[in-house]
Amino acid sequence: MASNTPISSPTAKPTVLALSLAAAFAIAPAQGQTLPAGAVAIHGTANLDASQANKLLVTTTNGAGTSHSAINWQSFSIGAGNTTQIIQPSAASTSINRVVTNTPSAIFGNLNSNGHVVLVNQSGITIGAGAFVDTAGFTASVVGMSEANAKAGRLKFDSNVLNNGGDLGAIGALNIQGNIIARGGDVVLIAPSIELAKTAVVESQGGAVMLAAGQSVEITGRGLEGITLQVQAPTDAAINLGTLKGDAVGIFAGTLKHSGLIQTNLTSGEGGKVS
Repeated sequence: MASNTPISSPTAKPTVLALSLAAAFAIAPAQGQTLPAGAVAIHGTANLDASQANKLLVTTTNGAGTSHSAINWQSFSIGAGNTTQIIQPSAASTSINRVVTNTPSAIFGNLNSNGHVVLVNQSGITIGAGAFVDTAGFTASVVGMSEANAKAGRLKFDSNVLNNGGDLGAIGALNIQGNIIARGGDVVLIAPSIELAKTAVVESQGGAVMLAAGQSVEITGRGLEGITLQVQAPTDAAINLGTLKGDAVGIFAGTLKHSGLIQTNLTSGEGGKVS
């Protein structure tokens, strides 16, 4: 079922949100050979191969007795024309990637994986115009994840956890302008401020797409029932001007602004009203 039903909130401030959106999308594409750097595996192993021009291969093994690996990065950006491929043991594996500096992630190239990928960067994440993220499942969060939770494979995110050495409350935005596709798994976008441009296409083939604008989020399972979050309305905001596709789509925020397209069998919106 296709729907482009607008979702709005009586507490929304469209002018302020529009200015924020325009400023966020002014980020220029990364040029040259820009690839993730400074990897340290904290659970399982990671082998990096940068022998091919404009391409980084990251081959992971899961920690003993688990289905995930975890890596701390100094930076995780992919320039236009560049590719990072994370090769995991299987489609059921998860690679947790935490940026532990104050360098935002700007992805304007390709991020591919045969497994699930989690990217955490409190300084901000941009999936730029022309970018393509193609994985078995994808979670992007600017809300922090502790090293203990990363090692344990707990997808628990909290704004009180500092990964980047910054100040509490100094959390960047999550901006989506490009394409994200999950083949069989969910796509989960987590931030106090989530912004999808008209050019954004976020799709889950066989799973759910969820926008979680909150300060504390935990993913314990699949789909809309597998996520719990704390929203501090109305400051936690989600703006969707793009296209969301999935078996289910959920938008959870204190303030919602939606004028894009939703193609799904099940839609859930919390924090605003559907009209």
